Amino acid sequence: MKEMSRAAGIVGAVALAAGGIAFVFQERFSPWVIAFLAAGGALVILFLALNFGMVIKALGKRATLYGINLVVSSLVVLAILVVVQLIFTHNKWLNRRFDLTEAKVYSISEQSIKILKSLHKDVKVTGFYQEVSDKELMDELLEIYARYSPRFSYVLLDPDRSPQEAKLLDVKSYNTAVVQCGDKKEELSFARPDEEALTNALIKVTREGEKVLYFTTGHGEKSVEESDRLGMSSFKNAIEKAAYKVKEILIAQERGGIPAECSALVVAGPETDFYRYELDQVDRYLRDGGRALFMLDPETAPGIAAFLDRYGVIVGNDYVLDPNPLSQFLGGNYLSPLISDYSSTHEITREFNYACMLSLVRSTRVKEDLEGGISGEWIARASPESWGETNFSLLKQANQARYDPTSDLRGPVPVAVAMTIDVEAEKSSETEDEPAKREARLVVIGDSDMGSDQLMRPDNKNFLLNAISWLVEEEDLISVMPKQRQSSPMILPTRQQKVLFVVPIFFVPGSVILAGGCVYFYRRRYR
Repeated sequence: MKEMSRAAGIVGAVALAAGGIAFVFQERFSPWVIAFLAAGGALVILFLALNFGMVIKALGKRATLYGINLVVSSLVVLAILVVVQLIFTHNKWLNRRFDLTEAKVYSISEQSIKILKSLHKDVKVTGFYQEVSDKELMDELLEIYARYSPRFSYVLLDPDRSPQEAKLLDVKSYNTAVVQCGDKKEELSFARPDEEALTNALIKVTREGEKVLYFTTGHGEKSVEESDRLGMSSFKNAIEKAAYKVKEILIAQERGGIPAECSALVVAGPETDFYRYELDQVDRYLRDGGRALFMLDPETAPGIAAFLDRYGVIVGNDYVLDPNPLSQFLGGNYLSPLISDYSSTHEITREFNYACMLSLVRSTRVKEDLEGGISGEWIARASPESWGETNFSLLKQANQARYDPTSDLRGPVPVAVAMTIDVEAEKSSETEDEPAKREARLVVIGDSDMGSDQLMRPDNKNFLLNAISWLVEEEDLISVMPKQRQSSPMILPTRQQKVLFVVPIFFVPGSVILAGGCVYFYRRRYR
């Protein structure tokens, strides 16, 4: 009988442990969990009843008291941890997450946060996921989004268990999320959470109207349709992901002028000048409150450079040289400056702190004596060691350059400017009855290669998208785009590499062997 009671006690303890583990994994009292806990509790009570005298005697021993004290202390500590966890879980002010990674890959970007905080309409995301792991990852991302706006809500469903909802939203596959705002909806298909796609879907369903960007053609501009190293297909894809529409335009064939639907005109690296008619149409477009982005390479389009002078922009006839070794370390050279100095007051670059790579750049700066109604400032410039080289023959023939204070522009040399033009006073009498735009906007960059597929780095892309967002007056979208996880290699000098090889391979094992030998011979000698 005594052996049977002890066996019952052991089986009861095992059943209690199994029931507790099952509850932890299932997070609910299922019939199996209740059965294990009930059976285990009954067997433990039976053991105590049949061995009451032995238990009382054991409790009087010092070792037993120490054991009970240890168990009680452990239970108290565990209870404190559980209470603290419950407080932090259910208190929204204490429930905070901290992303300590360098690239902040476990946080959403400032752009996403700005869009969420500016929501004026209710947005709902309905996700259809079958796999539990995929559902949990999506739930984690959507929960972060919901923290920043009370107008953002979401629900995750299993399409097999909720066929009516899937049919209503016309969802035909797993791993699909539908973003809805009023009558607009955007369908996304991805197994893993994609912040960039989700944020762009938010922009599409909440944006009023459609923004159209026109890229000029006919003068050797970089094509948004070509995907070679000098094409701009990657830039076009980035623009379309930001919910803008891209079209090409040959202004010389537009007898009615630049279309009214043009939200911004992009002139990307023309090799030849515009015709007088085209410049007149661009001038009319700007004076009617238009928006334009000019990206001009060195030694090209002098007529366009002269045209921009009337808007307070000086496009230099030079090459920006920067001997800063940081550019060379990252794969550039003195003709490919690494830009990391930005205006801290302008909306485009106020919170922008990344380095852009440019290639063959000309200086672009604001005139000191601006006409009335025109204002502007530099938004990006090269390092203080840079200068604007004007001696082209020495640079090209002898591959040499030196700063000449009489003709060269001293650094830090600005390479991008942003201008605003008050156009209300510029309206003609024929159009006084039409609603006037508040101002025209203009961004001029002394390089077009930064938007090419060759140099379409995330930093360059973010800078250009910020410029476009400012041009079309969508400042709430100005920020860096969602981050991509990138490797961060640690490059060591040759000497440090040798040390890193020798220490763990030879020094540490050798030290252990030497210490062991010394102990062995010491004990052998004095045994």
